[in-house]
Amino acid sequence: MIGGEINRDDDRITRVPLNDKARRILIHKLQPLIKDTTIRISDSRQNSGVGRTQVFGYGNRRNRGFGEFKNNTDYPELYATLLAFGREIVPDYIPFTAIQVNHNYKTKKHIDGNNIGRSLAISFGDFTGGELVVEGHKYQTKLHPLVFNGALKEHYNMPIHGDRYSLIYFVSAPAKATDDWIEKLSRKMRNSSRGSGLDTECLTSTPYVIGGRVGFQSYSGRFYSH
Repeated sequence: MIGGEINRDDDRITRVPLNDKARRILIHKLQPLIKDTTIRISDSRQNSGVGRTQVFGYGNRRNRGFGEFKNNTDYPELYATLLAFGREIVPDYIPFTAIQVNHNYKTKKHIDGNNIGRSLAISFGDFTGGELVVEGHKYQTKLHPLVFNGALKEHYNMPIHGDRYSLIYFVSAPAKATDDWIEKLSRKMRNSSRGSGLDTECLTSTPYVIGGRVGFQSYSGRFYSH
């Protein structure tokens, strides 16, 4: 999406290529960084699944409204590499503002009620199984990125044998955010060398991006992982 509207009703399931540069980033940089990071066991997403999961970027922070996740600054090298990888594989029609990092995360059947439009999922590691099931159809995402609309289609993943890591690039925004505002935040993330440090505030007015400052309206929501 460049200068257009986010198609929230687009429920197509498509594959996107993993180009050579993206593959090099994944194998030589991203995978070692993730394996060296202790991904926490989530105690707040038990309604969607069980396992280790963390989110980077921007979204709803427990009891603090919408803003920047602490993981961005706790793991700056990993976050910068997640952004570099995303620039290579995530299509422009997904103006992602959040990135989920999972390790052997087993999801239950669910719909991503607070996501906007389509998301991109990719998995990697030494494992078998773990297929992403969307509306009853199985898709193996191991080194094969998949785009689907988790906000519309019920999905979950199959049992995992081994070590499965997965990434979800998705759109998260305050309830009243405009498509233009979402795109501006996504562009700032994509174009940043480190992605963090964008000034944020939790406001009660419509979100905005002016003069480098990013303001947010608080909202209540949940995130899901795949």
